[in-house]
Amino acid sequence: MSFKLMNVVKIISILALISANILSAQHTFERTYGGALDDRGKYVQQNTDESYIMVGTTTSYGSGEEDVYLMKIDVYGDTIWTKIFGTEYIELSTCVQPTSDQGYIIAGYKLDFRIPSGADLLLIKADPDGEQTWVKTFDNSVREYGHSVRQTSDEGYIIAGAINVRITGGGPEDQYDVYLIKTDSSGTEQWVKTYQGMDQSYGYCIQQTSDGGYVIAGTTGSYGSYSKDAYLIKTDSSGNTSWTKTYGGSGYDEATCVQQTSDDGYLIAGYTDSYGRGEYDIFLIKTNSSGSMLWMRTYGGPYSDFCTSVQLTSDEGFIIAGYTKSFGTGDFDDVYLIKTNSSGDTLWTKTYGGDGDDRAYSVQQTSDEGYIIAGYTRSFGAGDFDAYLIKTDAYGMVTDIEDNVPSVNPASFHLAQNYPNPFNPTTAISYRLPVSSEVQLTIYNLLGQEIQTLVNTKKQAGTHQVEWDGRGNAGKQVANGIYFYRIQADDFVDVKKMMLLR
Repeated sequence: MSFKLMNVVKIISILALISANILSAQHTFERTYGGALDDRGKYVQQNTDESYIMVGTTTSYGSGEEDVYLMKIDVYGDTIWTKIFGTEYIELSTCVQPTSDQGYIIAGYKLDFRIPSGADLLLIKADPDGEQTWVKTFDNSVREYGHSVRQTSDEGYIIAGAINVRITGGGPEDQYDVYLIKTDSSGTEQWVKTYQGMDQSYGYCIQQTSDGGYVIAGTTGSYGSYSKDAYLIKTDSSGNTSWTKTYGGSGYDEATCVQQTSDDGYLIAGYTDSYGRGEYDIFLIKTNSSGSMLWMRTYGGPYSDFCTSVQLTSDEGFIIAGYTKSFGTGDFDDVYLIKTNSSGDTLWTKTYGGDGDDRAYSVQQTSDEGYIIAGYTRSFGAGDFDAYLIKTDAYGMVTDIEDNVPSVNPASFHLAQNYPNPFNPTTAISYRLPVSSEVQLTIYNLLGQEIQTLVNTKKQAGTHQVEWDGRGNAGKQVANGIYFYRIQADDFVDVKKMMLLR
């Protein structure tokens, strides 16, 4: 063997050894976080020190019905610190990002059901220890929702969401436009833009692009029909529209996330009932720099499969997170992870969860080539729902699984707040029974008229969940607005309020 060939073999051997050591050093885990009530994970990012920052909502802790729940977690899944932000109102978080000063920026919205316009976009800045530095709300006397935030190249922030801009008779109508706010580093508003698509338009994900502008992914309606299309908006650095594109068919198509690719094109992910093989399927679209579609892929089985997050990976492929009813272990949703190559072809898929409802809302590739996934679980943990954090290796495997307390019958009757709330088009309602009971669970409108009976039978002791679809029976769409759901289980009666927003 020549000297040159020997060196090549030696280098290959060293690289293989390094690669094996990296993979063997990966920490993997499944952990739950929360108390006796409802706690949910919504978004996770890895910090520069390799720890994780996760944001969600909690009803187990804090001062309000729901509060912002911020957790810093080490590489083993153990909590470093927990912070709660909230008032007597409902504060919901949707996104967190580490900032250049080692702190964090959180987006969401604050709800006050006592007034028609009682939804304000919320922006919270925290320091490296999770202490609140400042908080901003954006109130235009209509409803505003924040769904995604990023720090911009000038150290300010860009927030995307939806705004209810039409007012009739002194109150807001249920029609929305995409909403974009640019602030400085102190959260002071610099400019605001709205983008009117068709009947209903929402912005769910924002990214700053390589030219200093922005790209927003979401959905837009079609003047009152059930059909919606995935919606992509490209702007310049001042928020002025450069172009818009829609993608979809005759059914419901929604883009939940977007990433710019190395060729200055875009990767758009979401879910569709226009294409694919199931009730809903995950879609992945690759476009050129002008938003024209280059290819589209769908993923899923015979039932409903949803995408909530997509990221580019170091091998130029993609990682997709969401939840599935087509695959997994239980009758409810399971966390769903899909790894693809650069052409969107599936390399592998994984599901995580148990017999309850388990969903993922965020995924990121980690510094060790694994993946970190945030969401919530009803299969494991201490409460009705718990925040759920999954760390996998490069192939989606988890080898260190948290020991979970065996489920026991609840100590008392309980009707949980539906989640998500507000919702579109479906929401989950859970309840607990300490003993076997005759259960009736019914939906009513503001006039007290019965809309739908979801449960009317005897149920065994335990925790149960049912889903309400705002499209109504046989596809008949239910109007936007406030609804009540009432449970009667033997002598136990309780009523809670929820809001359908399209």
